[in-house]
Amino acid sequence: MTASNVPQTTNRSELWRLKQLALVSQVATQVTSILELDELFVRVVGLIYQTFEFYAVSLYTLEGDYLVLRAQAGPAKTFSADEAFIPTDAEKIPLGKGIIGWVAANQQELVVTDVWKERRFRYSPEFPNTEAEIALPLKVEDRLLGVLDVQLDYPEDFDESDLLVLRALAGQVSMAIEDTRLYAEAARRGEHLATISAVSWAIASILDVDRLLEQVCELIRHYFHYPCVQVFTVNPGRGRIEYRAGSGRQADILRQTPLTYPLDDPHGIIPLVARTGETILANDVTAFPAYRPSGVVPPTTRSELTVPLVYNEEVLGVLDVQSDEVNAFTPDDRATMETLAANIGVALRNANLYRSERWRRQVADSLRRISGALITDVDLQSILKTILAELKRNLPADALTLWLFVDAQVGAPSAENEPGQKRSRRLLLSTTEPADVVSFEPNFEPRRDPWLQAGLHSSEPVIRQPNHPPDPVAARLGYPADHSAIVAPLQVQKRRLGLLTLTHHEPGKYGAEAHAVTTAFANQAAIAIENARLFHVAQTEARISRALLQVAEAAQDMDNLEPALVAITQVASLITQVEGCAIWLRQQNDTTYHPTACSGLSPQGQEFFQQCLLSPAQVPALSALNRHRQPVVILNAAADARFPANIAAGLGVSALALLPIVAHGDMLGLMLVSFSAPALIRHDDIRLLSGIARQAAVAIESKFLYDQKLQQERLAHELQLAKEIQTSLIPARPPDLPGWELAACWRAAQEVAGDFYDFIEVSPHRLGLVIADVSGKGLPAAMFMALTRSLIRAVAPGQHDPRAVLTRVNQLLLPDTRRGKFVSLFYAILDTQTGELTYSNAGHNPPFLLRGDGTLESLALPGIVLGVKPDIEPQKGRTRLLPGDGVVFYTDGVTEVFNDAADIFGEARLRDVIQAGWDNGPQALVDRIQAAVNRFSATALPHDDFTLLILRRQNAR
Repeated sequence: MTASNVPQTTNRSELWRLKQLALVSQVATQVTSILELDELFVRVVGLIYQTFEFYAVSLYTLEGDYLVLRAQAGPAKTFSADEAFIPTDAEKIPLGKGIIGWVAANQQELVVTDVWKERRFRYSPEFPNTEAEIALPLKVEDRLLGVLDVQLDYPEDFDESDLLVLRALAGQVSMAIEDTRLYAEAARRGEHLATISAVSWAIASILDVDRLLEQVCELIRHYFHYPCVQVFTVNPGRGRIEYRAGSGRQADILRQTPLTYPLDDPHGIIPLVARTGETILANDVTAFPAYRPSGVVPPTTRSELTVPLVYNEEVLGVLDVQSDEVNAFTPDDRATMETLAANIGVALRNANLYRSERWRRQVADSLRRISGALITDVDLQSILKTILAELKRNLPADALTLWLFVDAQVGAPSAENEPGQKRSRRLLLSTTEPADVVSFEPNFEPRRDPWLQAGLHSSEPVIRQPNHPPDPVAARLGYPADHSAIVAPLQVQKRRLGLLTLTHHEPGKYGAEAHAVTTAFANQAAIAIENARLFHVAQTEARISRALLQVAEAAQDMDNLEPALVAITQVASLITQVEGCAIWLRQQNDTTYHPTACSGLSPQGQEFFQQCLLSPAQVPALSALNRHRQPVVILNAAADARFPANIAAGLGVSALALLPIVAHGDMLGLMLVSFSAPALIRHDDIRLLSGIARQAAVAIESKFLYDQKLQQERLAHELQLAKEIQTSLIPARPPDLPGWELAACWRAAQEVAGDFYDFIEVSPHRLGLVIADVSGKGLPAAMFMALTRSLIRAVAPGQHDPRAVLTRVNQLLLPDTRRGKFVSLFYAILDTQTGELTYSNAGHNPPFLLRGDGTLESLALPGIVLGVKPDIEPQKGRTRLLPGDGVVFYTDGVTEVFNDAADIFGEARLRDVIQAGWDNGPQALVDRIQAAVNRFSATALPHDDFTLLILRRQNAR
């Protein structure tokens, strides 16, 4: 190259670089604005081809195991951004084949400067002049998207700048492909979600099941363009899955010829999905073992997508979509249909609930009409006919019958009959709907019929299955063998009254809803029968209630229990077939029962009753009565070892019953009722008499509680009075002594206290100080305290020796001391002028003497408590209180306080509190000691009285 050509070459190179950069920029701009893949491929290939003037530029994308040509530019190709490039089979390259296939398989670029020397080169007649080639993988991270291939019509070594530009373009194209695909996927998913939302919204407000399912099929066909859409629903009562709605070529046929499958059918995709609750996608039904043509419509189906309609793990139906093409459905189609099916399942559930609710409302209206009849109509047959007529309005039935046991008929004996006798259980036809629809020969025994036996042995309605015996009504009417029937027991509190049956000539008429409705109507029929059976005793029970109410009201105002119990025995004789009635009561902590009240006995029987004591040892039946708390029936006392014959003869009774009188688990007494004959002892009467016995227990307990309340009120009044008296005995405030300070605190552990303190004027300038603690608590201690205080106030004035005072008080206390009562007492006499303190101790806590310098001493003296021994010899102590000195008197209620950890407050803690608070004065020290004790005991309740008395001599001024 000559020197004159250097600038020209340089300019050409710079222009080439500028074109490269412009291309990269232009491609970057294009790929960010194009969201359609085919348009993107054409634009990129065209730009590279036009900018670099390559011989050929091709772009391939990876589709499975092949590289598919998506855009190409060269001498034989023309492109337009508006044209979609459609590749042919010849334009698909397997992975690993040729230069392009090798680059894809290895995900590495390949630069070939002379293709004729490269064994992997594949000649193409479309580009016969190819001499050099470069292929670059299009990938994101480690995932291959395709290959960008560039061909030149002359051999050339690609310099690094060309490669950098092509790599940059390949990277941009890769990202553009990925972004566009993601956008397309998001758009597609968004479209599906919008479709699902639209369909779900459209069906959400439809509450008619048939219209709902028709709308579902039409909307799915409209939005997804499936040729055949159909919905099947599960009929659990019949054990089948049934066609309900469809759209497409098969819908018209299936409307005329309904299609159903047994749920346990081993063949067919639809019953399989209904059984398993799992989606099946068969993109080639001929290769799917479970597929079976319906036999109703032409077999043109090639692909089938079947999705269960599930709510709360229950399969309600099946959504079935079919196509005439193989591989018509993708995994995304499956996911979309499953999502849509979930919403359809909810809508179907709501529609079913709405339909059920409307039907239930109709049933409720019928039951309400029946309830009204039960209230206003007392004729049993009229009520039963109403029940059968209303039931027929709500359930399909050709014939309805009611069979009743003889003992359930109005006016029949009690179902339990006489104790010990076998009950009659003969079953008879009572009522039919329509009237006289069926009749049976006199020798027909319903209890031996297998179908009716099934109802008698069940606690709920039985729906007839193919393997069940025939309904006798159906057999009588000549119905087919596959007829439908229900038999339901009529029962009240587990007592069978009879049977209700429904019969229909067609199969599969009754399911879960029929089961529920039959249960409700059977219950109403049972109530009607029971009400009618009990009607004749209702007025009697009303009389019982009124009589017992009167007895209860009378018992509330009676000071004597006996009249109330006599009234109760009279009620028992009036309202039942009882001949005589007597009540014995047990005294507290006694096993003997004492005669209390009776009526209906002969004069001799009443006289014998007044002297008749009963005990379990004497009357064995009492042991059973006390143990089981249930009535004991004696049919013949003369022959029954449980009740002594001599007592029965004395009372003039033979057939009798003993009933416990129990309150809060405690047997207070017993009630004896006698009958003129064993046959008159009926269960209903025993039940009523048990209620009377309970009323007697209420009267007895009420009287006991009333007496107890009066006693408690008297005691409370006495305690309050004692408290007021005792409080008045405690000094309201300490005396005012010039040069001295006094403070005190007195607190009772209960309503009244045994502690006390007092100030007694012994003589001029001499003051007696007393603190005492009576043994025990409560009212006895308070009374002893008042006595002690009175005695010491009587003895102390004029007596300057504390020993003499204690000796005399002890002598006066001894005659009145009872049950171990005694008093500990500390008595001191203060000379208010000299400060001399003389004292004696009768077994009390020694006070603390605190000197002005902080020294703490104990005024301990031996001594015995007062009120125990006649001869005591108290000792006398003497000390002088200087200014600043003082004495702390206290009872054991101050020191013997426990906390939650069972620790005691003790004298040591009291000493510490006294020394810490002495300088603040007696009243402040009293408050400080109280606070310390309260903090220590925390939540523990006080167990003893609390008394403090503090004396201090003021400092000289």
